[in-house]
Parts: sequence; C-alpha cells; structure tokens
Amino acid sequence: MDIQTDNGPVPSTAEALAAVASASPVLLKLKRSATGAVDSSLPAEVLNVVWATTQFGADPTGSVDSTGAIVNAVNALPYGGEVRLGPGTFKVSDLPILPDGVVLVGDGTYATVLIITSASGSVAPGAAGGIRNMRVTCSAGSDRTLAPLVDIQKNAGFCENVEFTSYTSAVRVGSVKGNLVVNPRIENCRFSSSVVGAGTGAIYLANYADATVAHCTVTGPLTGPQPDYGLRVHNGDTFHVLGCNITKHGAALLMDLPAGTNNFATRVTSSLFDSSDTISGNAQVSSAQITPSGSVWGLTLSSSWFGLSAHKSGLTIAPAPGGTVDGVIICACEFPGNADCGLLVVGDNVKNVNVVGGTSSGNTFGLRFVSTSYFTVSGGHIAGPVAGRGPNRIGINIDAGPSGNYSIDQSVLLAGNTTAPMFDGGTGPNRMSPVNPGAFLLASLKGVQDVNGGTPPPAPCVYIDGGVVKVRRS
Repeated sequence: MDIQTDNGPVPSTAEALAAVASASPVLLKLKRSATGAVDSSLPAEVLNVVWATTQFGADPTGSVDSTGAIVNAVNALPYGGEVRLGPGTFKVSDLPILPDGVVLVGDGTYATVLIITSASGSVAPGAAGGIRNMRVTCSAGSDRTLAPLVDIQKNAGFCENVEFTSYTSAVRVGSVKGNLVVNPRIENCRFSSSVVGAGTGAIYLANYADATVAHCTVTGPLTGPQPDYGLRVHNGDTFHVLGCNITKHGAALLMDLPAGTNNFATRVTSSLFDSSDTISGNAQVSSAQITPSGSVWGLTLSSSWFGLSAHKSGLTIAPAPGGTVDGVIICACEFPGNADCGLLVVGDNVKNVNVVGGTSSGNTFGLRFVSTSYFTVSGGHIAGPVAGRGPNRIGINIDAGPSGNYSIDQSVLLAGNTTAPMFDGGTGPNRMSPVNPGAFLLASLKGVQDVNGGTPPPAPCVYIDGGVVKVRRS
C-alpha cells in the first residue's frame, strides 16, 4: 500500500505520524495493492484525522475566536473524518453545516469546552457527522435566541457524550417546515443550567424518522420557574427513548404536535419524567404531556416513572380540539406523588389506552378518566400506597359523563386510599369495573347465539350469587 500526503510520499509509519503532529495539514490517501490487501501496520490515528490546534491554529485558551481555524480543519476532510480539538476552551461564533461524515471530537466534557458566542450561532453536523466528548455552552446568556446549540438537519447526525449548559434550546432535529432527518442520535448527553423563558427546553425533535435519545440526563433549576420542556416531540415515525432521566424541565416529555402533523410508533422505556412546576407565563404543567393538535398513533410507555408534579399530574393525555391519540400502551409504569392525578386521560379523541400493571400512589387521583372511552386497566395495577408514597384520595376515578367501552379488571388493587377505592360515573355502553361488574357482561351477551345453535333468550339476567357473577338465560 502506498501512502501519500499533500507534499509527496511518506515512506514510513513513523514519518507519517510525525507529519500528523506537524503544523501543516496532512491528508493521507490510501491505495490498496493489486490483491486488494491493506497494510494493517498503519495506526488508525493517521487516517482521516486532523488537529484543530497544532495544524490549523485554533486557540485552546479561549482568548481568540477559533471559528476560522475549525472551519479550515473540517474543510480539510472532504470525505469525512475527525477534527480533534484536544483539551482547552474554544470560542466560535457559528459553525454552519459541516462536511458530511466529519466529527468534532474533544478530550471529555471537563477537558474540552466549546463556547458559542453568537446569540444565534449553532454547530450543525453534516450527514453521518456529529460532536463527541466535550461541553457545549453559550456566552450570550439571556440575550440568546431560541436557536439550538447543536442543530441536526442532515441524516444520521449525532451527539455523543456531550454536556450542554446555558442553553435556550440545546439540540434540535429537523424542521417542522419540511426538513425530515433520518436516524438522528442523541446519546449519553447531559443538560443543565438552562436559560428559563418562553419556548426554552433541552431536546426538540421537530421532524424525524427512526430517532434515538438514550441515556441522557436533563436537570433544571432547584427552585423557581423551569424551562418549558425537557424532551419535545413533534412530527415523526419511529422514536426510541431509553434510559433517560428528565427532571425540573416543565413538561419533561412534551408531545404537543401542531395540527396536520403525525407521530407514529414512539417507544419510551426505563425513563423518568418528574418534578414539573411553573414554566413561562406562570403556567402549570404535568411532568409529561401528550396534548397534540395533530395525531399520535401508537405510543408505548414501559417501565417508566411519571411523578412529583407540584401542581398537575404525572402524565396527562388530553388532545386539543381536532387532535387525536389512538393506541397507548402503558406497561409497568409508576405514577407517584403528583398534586392532581398519577395518570389523567381526557376527551373522546383519546382511544385504546391500555394500562397494564404498574402503580399509582400519593396522588389526589391515582388514575382518572374524563369523558373518554375505549380503555382498560389490568395486569395487577396497584392504585394505592406503594413504596412509601402514601395513599391516593381516590384510587381510580371515572368522572360522571359519557365514558364507555372500558374494562377495569379484578386484578387491580384499590385498597388503602383515603376517600374511596374507586368511583365509576361512566354512562356509556359496555362498562365493566369492580364497582359495576355486570354491565359489560350483560351488554356483551345481547344478540349472542346459544352455544347449541338456538336463538338467544330475549333478556339474559345477570346477577351475583356469593360473589360470583352468573347469568340466568330463561
């Protein structure tokens, strides 16, 4: 294999390494032998890597703006590679879309700090490019616009092991007005010390397909107003949230899709959303809110925690007029210590909500359903005191009104609440609950043929005998 630089051949690995460490840029071009073999003795460090400081003059002390030096460094990698910043503090005004495949790499979140000085500047990775191992912050303070610190607008852009501070918006993916980003990734990142104000938040997925947010921690102010959201999700298809902890960021999970947009197949696993308080305009929000003006189709929440809302609920599902939520699976989730409800479901435009297992404790209402139909609670859900959180006032509350087509099965535990285990005020068809065990069974038997093929009796009689629901058919 031949190795060449801008200045001619490099006859040995040692000389190639020395060239990389030199002050002039080095581009290595690899040529395979006639048999296709590649010389594996060449260290990976000399392939597609440039150093922003020693080769391009970036200032690691933060005294001089390094925008031009870093731009020159990334442009030296037209086919992708790594721009290594090394330890230090680097000031930039703006880094518009980088070449595809280029990754900005630091030496760790404590060693490398990238400061964006412009009130609207961003780092914008190219396709399959991103940033890794550094802290990104902004020096504009309250003058900062809602421009994101990292703006992922090309496919497969990513952030890995990045700490974000002093942001109004830390990471944005795609644009509501048409730019859909495929396979973006935000992993092992930390968000803190945000600016508080209208529209502020940590992660905003505006328009995406096959996105992942994994193992991220988002923390907000200990007291006082909070940012509006932690993780905001709009138009998209296939989204995985795994192992995240988002706290004191208003609606820690917010799906408030605009009218005309859709969200398909969101999966949230092993994550925590909690401690919501007042946000901009003194508004009070739940720790998680599914409140679209558009449509949410197929949402699964599993082994996750929705709690400690100071004024509202752990999770609110309440589409705006014209919005839709259809197909929600809530499996083994916890709803503890909220001022209002653990889980609140509101409206006839919510359908097919299935609560399986999990707990709701220390709330005014453990689970509450208001004018909604087509839902089930099963799998041994415990609506009562659990894990030291204390009782609810009412375990499960189905408000008086047209709710129907629901089933609260006998495995649900409702003991230990202060006012009542359950209130069932639904007046719609096909209702079954511990309070009303026969109504659903009676309705389901109407019009059903006899097992022997005969016509059914005109009015089957449902009654309770020794705690057992029985049917007399004559």
